[in-house]
Amino acid sequence: SLSYHPYPAQLYHADIWNEREGIYGLTLTTNSVDTPFIDGSNLSVLTNYVRENFGEEHRIMLTEQGYTRAQGEAVQAAALAYTYYAALYDPMVDSFVIHYSNDGTVDTAEGPLSLDFRLYPLAREVYRRIGSGSEEDANWIAQQCLPVIGVQSWNEIIPNFGQNIDKYKPAENPAEPQVREFVSRMYTVALGREAEEKGLNDWTRRLLTHRIDGAGIANGFIMSDEFMNKNVSDETYVDILYRTFFDREADEGGRSTWLERLANGNSRAFVLAGFVNSEEFDKLCSSYNISRGNMQTNETVIGSGVNQFVERCYNKVLGRPSDAEGLADWVGRIARGEETPESTAKSFFFSEEYANKETSNEEFVETLYQTFMDRDSDPAGKSDWVGRLSGGTGRKEVLEGFSRSEEFAKILQSFGL
Repeated sequence: SLSYHPYPAQLYHADIWNEREGIYGLTLTTNSVDTPFIDGSNLSVLTNYVRENFGEEHRIMLTEQGYTRAQGEAVQAAALAYTYYAALYDPMVDSFVIHYSNDGTVDTAEGPLSLDFRLYPLAREVYRRIGSGSEEDANWIAQQCLPVIGVQSWNEIIPNFGQNIDKYKPAENPAEPQVREFVSRMYTVALGREAEEKGLNDWTRRLLTHRIDGAGIANGFIMSDEFMNKNVSDETYVDILYRTFFDREADEGGRSTWLERLANGNSRAFVLAGFVNSEEFDKLCSSYNISRGNMQTNETVIGSGVNQFVERCYNKVLGRPSDAEGLADWVGRIARGEETPESTAKSFFFSEEYANKETSNEEFVETLYQTFMDRDSDPAGKSDWVGRLSGGTGRKEVLEGFSRSEEFAKILQSFGL
């Protein structure tokens, strides 16, 4: 489709019905396809060209136009009516939007001329009446505007004036009833309510035009403020996903697996992606003539060990229990690959909170054993690390000796990392 702004060829002259010449003596608006400008007086040149070369399904929207009152309020009102009727009775045009502002003045050969596009009283009254459908209003507009233009009837200048114009309507998509039903069940199953007409139409149209797919609408509903504000429990969340995307109740084994992943720190978006990217949801989408698509996630499945490791960072390094928000944040970062266990531990060990403890080298090494290895130190190992620190090795390097050790690598494998 085409968005066009049919301003007068010379912005400071609103009388579009009068022929004007530009530079090199060119007539600015003609009824030929090689016309330099298109405005309300020759709009059909543009619409005919689009229809003949691209088809009537390619629509034209007049998304901005304005008319100065530099030549008087009567000319401004007549130009508005002229262009509006040209658009109204053209089967290719679907919208008409007025630009309403004062853009100052422009210097011309005739002196400074106004580019004040605000609608003054007469044009404002024309605009108010012109879409009413009233014969009385139409006659009033004709009486005000036709003498200014210099014609007896709109039929002299507006193609198809007064006729019943059938604007283009896309052919009905045979898949629409099924897609509409799919969207409707998203409302009832996921949100627990009936669809409002506007939302139902919008989601249906977006699916039919392939602007979104099954994954897109899944994200749109489950990650919406409306759904998230329900604050449902993990159990309820998983049950809703089964009904929404698998069209069935949860099996006990599958339900337990998803709940375990949520408990271990994986996000709800990660669990949603697991349902959306499944073969079962693919089959459901196919039954409604919808492409499933894919939901991207940068999380990995994490075992309970990650939670335990972060909890140890709080307990052993900072000497206090974790707070729920902080624990979930660190576990989520590890799951999404934004942090590693090593970088997470460094954030704790080299935090201001830990620095304020002013730990000795012996205490630092003992805490490394308990944090990374989940055990007390062995005498020989502890002595070796403390000796290195006393000999000038930095704490960061000693920490990396633990985080990159074979023993911790095996622990990471048990975490699923």
